[in-house]
Order: sequence, then C-alpha cells, then structure tokens
Amino acid sequence: MSVVVKGVDIPESCRECPFENYYSDTGKTVCMASLRVLAIGFGIISFDGRHSSCPLVALPDKHGRLVDADALIEDVDGDLTDSIAEGRAIEKIMEAKTVIEAEDSE
Repeated sequence: MSVVVKGVDIPESCRECPFENYYSDTGKTVCMASLRVLAIGFGIISFDGRHSSCPLVALPDKHGRLVDADALIEDVDGDLTDSIAEGRAIEKIMEAKTVIEAEDSE
C-alpha cells in the first residue's frame, strides 16, 4: 500500500529527505522509506542526489482525478448497448496516461 502526501515535494537528495534518519549511537544513516542503509561507520552518504532505489514518486503538477482504470473497464464492459461505443470507451481508458503504476494487492 502506498501513501500520497499532498503538498510535499520530492527532495533532490537523500541528505535533505525527511525519510533520512541518522542513528548517532551506531553511525548508520538509513532511508526509512526503503529501509536501505545509506551510510555506515559514522560516514557521510557517499553519493549525490537520490539513491537509485528511492521509492518516492512525483505526481504531475497538474492532473485530474486519479481513478482505478481497471475497475472502470470492468464497469463499462457489458454495460453499453452499443458494442462499438463500448469498445471505443474501453480502448480510450486503456490508452489513458498512467499517473501511478498499479500495485500488487496482498
């Protein structure tokens, strides 16, 4: 399951990320979003920018409602009396831009 935090921008680097956590007792720096160790032995983070495994994803600045397209296709399928219109509606839904990738449900 994912969480969307409205009004928060993705940081440009792990060093300025609110999910970065430094443990002064062990000298580890950990990303609390991915649970990856970013630095050990009281060292600094050895890379610039965001780690390649960063799970943070930006939403487009401007977007419409985010809906479940798969559920919408199921609703439309068999609902319209005109099979050509139904086919076009399903095609349009399938061609729509994906804003957030689907997640596996547990």
